[in-house]
Amino acid sequence: MWGRLGLALIALEHLELMARLNRDRLEGEVEQARTIVVWEAARVVREEHFRQLAQESTQAILQGRLSHLDPADREQILRFTSGLAQRFARQPSEPDP
Repeated sequence: MWGRLGLALIALEHLELMARLNRDRLEGEVEQARTIVVWEAARVVREEHFRQLAQESTQAILQGRLSHLDPADREQILRFTSGLAQRFARQPSEPDP
């Protein structure tokens, strides 16, 4: 209710209720943010793992059976396997409990 001079009169109980409701809402948002951070961190770790595995495996095969390839072909194979590893890493997965 607005009083004279354009000032609103608000009971302390009303302010306490609003503060509690806002705090509860924010706590829920914090939990959502934590969940997002956990999922994103797991995604980054998974992508890095796939990238390293693909690079190590490709380097091994290029130094072995495919050592006869010229540098341009070797680079193309590295780019292909790196891209493939990234696509695999981005596939949806369930986080560890």
